[in-house]
Amino acid sequence: MASFKILLEKLRKGVRYRRRVRHALMQFLETVGLYLQAGYDLGYAWPESLKAIGDKMPAGLLPELSSREEEPIGQLLERLANHFSIRPLRVWFSVILELYQSGAGLSHCVSSIANTLRSEHSRDLENHLQRLPSRTNILIILFFLPPTFLLLFYPLLLEVISSLGE
Repeated sequence: MASFKILLEKLRKGVRYRRRVRHALMQFLETVGLYLQAGYDLGYAWPESLKAIGDKMPAGLLPELSSREEEPIGQLLERLANHFSIRPLRVWFSVILELYQSGAGLSHCVSSIANTLRSEHSRDLENHLQRLPSRTNILIILFFLPPTFLLLFYPLLLEVISSLGE
């Protein structure tokens, strides 16, 4: 039973971490998209965006997105496309890599990826909020109703017991 609780807690922490990473990545890509729309190169926009919002990122994400020892942006994108910690998010880096290697414009792509991540985040938040009332109802039933009934019916119960005892 204890191992099940530990497993459940690890799963919850993993889901929370993935949500935080997705949200931080969404903000990061929005910032990169703004730099690209302003006319900057991806090689400049990437590190400047990390500097701008790096303190808001979850632990471990900033080193993963940073280039290693003046690593070119193409190699950084290739590394992220192949080895990013959250597997479903790797596809976005591979799309950016393909467009970067082909020389296509990246501003619309990066903005679209950020919008997609925002809609996924909103959808997950809506699902979480839809389940919240049932969880709240269970807490009310288990923890607040028994003491309330006890407070309401205890004086009546005492009166009945005292009248039966006479």
